[in-house]
Amino acid sequence: MDIALNTTLYSELDTSYEKACRRGSAPATPILGQKQQQQENSTTSRLTNFFSKRSNPLKRTKSVTKLERTKRGSGGLRGSRSHESLLSSHAVMSSIDLSCTGAVGVAPVHQSVLGRRHCFQVRGGPRGERYYACGSRQERDLWIYSLRKSISPNAEHTRHTDNSLKMWIYEAKNLQPKKKYFCELHLDKALYGRTSVKLQTDLLFWGEYFDFPDVPDINVITVNVFREVEKKKKRDKHMFVGSVKIPIHEVTSRIFSEDWYPILSEKASDSLNRNGKEVIPTLRIKCRFQSTDILPINVYADFLEYLKNNYKRVCETLEPVIGVKAKEDIGQALVLLMHAQGLAGAFLTDVVALDLLRVGDQRLTFRGNSLATKSMEAFLKLTGEQYLQDTLSAPINEIIQSDRDCEVDPTKASGSLQRQQASLRAAVRSAWQCIYESHKHFPQQLRTCFATFRERLQQLGRQDMADNLISASIFLRFLCPAILSPSLFNITNELPSARATRNLTLVAKTLQTLANFTRFQGKESFMEFLNDFLEQEAPRMKEFLQQISTRPEHAAPESILDWAGYIDQGKQLSILHILLSESITKLPEARQHELDPLQHILDEIRKAKESNNFMQHMPHMSTSHTPTENQENRNPDDAAMQVQQQQQHQPIQHQAQLAQPQHAIVTKPISAERGIMRGVLTPSSLEKNIFRYNDPTVNALLQQQQQQ
Repeated sequence: MDIALNTTLYSELDTSYEKACRRGSAPATPILGQKQQQQENSTTSRLTNFFSKRSNPLKRTKSVTKLERTKRGSGGLRGSRSHESLLSSHAVMSSIDLSCTGAVGVAPVHQSVLGRRHCFQVRGGPRGERYYACGSRQERDLWIYSLRKSISPNAEHTRHTDNSLKMWIYEAKNLQPKKKYFCELHLDKALYGRTSVKLQTDLLFWGEYFDFPDVPDINVITVNVFREVEKKKKRDKHMFVGSVKIPIHEVTSRIFSEDWYPILSEKASDSLNRNGKEVIPTLRIKCRFQSTDILPINVYADFLEYLKNNYKRVCETLEPVIGVKAKEDIGQALVLLMHAQGLAGAFLTDVVALDLLRVGDQRLTFRGNSLATKSMEAFLKLTGEQYLQDTLSAPINEIIQSDRDCEVDPTKASGSLQRQQASLRAAVRSAWQCIYESHKHFPQQLRTCFATFRERLQQLGRQDMADNLISASIFLRFLCPAILSPSLFNITNELPSARATRNLTLVAKTLQTLANFTRFQGKESFMEFLNDFLEQEAPRMKEFLQQISTRPEHAAPESILDWAGYIDQGKQLSILHILLSESITKLPEARQHELDPLQHILDEIRKAKESNNFMQHMPHMSTSHTPTENQENRNPDDAAMQVQQQQQHQPIQHQAQLAQPQHAIVTKPISAERGIMRGVLTPSSLEKNIFRYNDPTVNALLQQQQQQ
């Protein structure tokens, strides 16, 4: 296979960055996401000022010694200075040779490595590692999906493995006090992440979370600890302290492993305290490595069809017998799968309705850990990530960077209580105003989902629960948790200080009380000074909830943010196969038969996995399906879309149709023949997040954009 991708970002400007590139003096990466200027002078000045006044986070890291730089070669993420933006305002020509089958890989890059969000890496090939930045997660995922599709067009029709690593770096002990430290995370010899710099006082705590999807097969996790040194004393600004090595087999599990690991150094003196006694520093780490065995997508066809038609029965039957962790895993996998099939809204409406009817009490709406709440949380994170960052980044960062104290509890306050009450009121007003104004760019998929909630409650005669349900979904399960823990929602890179955390907690508490349409009293009497604010803003809260749950008069055009083709349905089906196989055994035998033929379908997949002979276990589905309890939730355009696909494309197996998103063009597995992908990304199309290149996997979406 000999495939190349050419992307051209047009501009009539020859900026200072291109000139610096020719001189070899440019920093590692151009400015990302800047809007195109009309005049050359203003653009050149802007670029020059940016590089001269601010440190570029994409330069080669300073946390590595000369010796390390000579040893690492081109094996790690830092081995290349080729960082390119897909959103730059100036011209960039990038040619990527994808012809080295098996040697070229495409993977997301953690933001701590390059100092930018939404980056991906193309590794291997004659030019080594190259890095690209996009404007959103969906944009990045589309590029990764399309490039992988070009490299391995038939991957979903073969058996393959998906690896992922989730990791917490918590804290360290027994390091020299009054020094600043940070950690670097390596998988084998490649750098995958970096913590923030923290000062060792009474406690050296990071509490930072790392999620690495699409990890290759690895043998060991290495966490290197560095200490910052005084600039005047040494040329290198960081000194290697020691490392923690974790064999991958020790943390390969479905549950997290947490332990204190020794930080080992080659120098014995590093482990001696002031009294000369040996004290080994340690690092508390929590991590989990998972490897998912994924069969060819057609093997899961019966399973997929069963879930699409019977998810309500499955959730209702399994809910009482499974734990919170299983509910979270099953809910997330079902949401991703149904989203890829265009059924997420119907799925969520059904499981939420089951939850509401079971609870009954409005005060307990969405308060428990059920399949409905876990599924809703997964959908909010899936579709609302960009909205969350656009809405809350400014008010949260203002609170974190400010030195104001919002403590209003008299037992904890140390300054002027009146001044601190005014500070809290101002912080709450700022955050609430940002949220209220966000209805203008509220995600269309969430708006449609909430509108469906209202319609279903009206059918059930429970319109009075609509505001409470939508409020609990968006505030209790999304906005307020993000304010409380911004680092977990990718709004900040590190944990806020203790004071900032307390300020954020009080802001979140007030907004949640406003969303609950209640008042402060009793144990929280020290917050009663905000009751006038709550009464004043209650009508605007109702207005906001109505705005984000009303269908628009005119259907909004589908954007790249709505694209769900990047979801690996085979992976989600493999995960669900494991989870449901375990969960169904917890049911009494009589209740297991209520889910028939689920057990038979699960057994067939297990046999296919054990025999590795997939042709014997290919499903034989009828093209006509009998109605089931979820039939009313099926997309009414399914039949018309399938007819259109049959007219436009050659006949294909019915199983492949089941395994594809409803809005995607379904094609036969294509052979790995020689081909070229060419694309042009103009500044105007980039601003609208439109990609124009002849990847068949996204033609349907692009054709719709071009017709507008």
